[in-house]
Amino acid sequence: MPKFEFKCNKCGNIVEDYMFYEEAKQGFPCECGGYYVKQFSKANIIGANPYIYKPGLDPAVERMRAQRSMEERVEQGEYIRVGNFYRKVKKKRRR
Repeated sequence: MPKFEFKCNKCGNIVEDYMFYEEAKQGFPCECGGYYVKQFSKANIIGANPYIYKPGLDPAVERMRAQRSMEERVEQGEYIRVGNFYRKVKKKRRR
């Protein structure tokens, strides 16, 4: 059974609940007299487990991974850092 996120249209209270999709589309009443409406959330996009890392979902994480990868290549001598850019080191050919 999927987990959905709901927001009250009157008080703004947010609730997460497990229910079938048809029930989630209808929503349900809030204690304040308003009505909970299903929200579009990241958990609905990912599917099963939001804690499992899936590449490409979070741009900030992807930028950090790319930065770390480039820093490792600089340490290995494949690239050099020039200001905010990286340049590939040309290796001399032996004849």
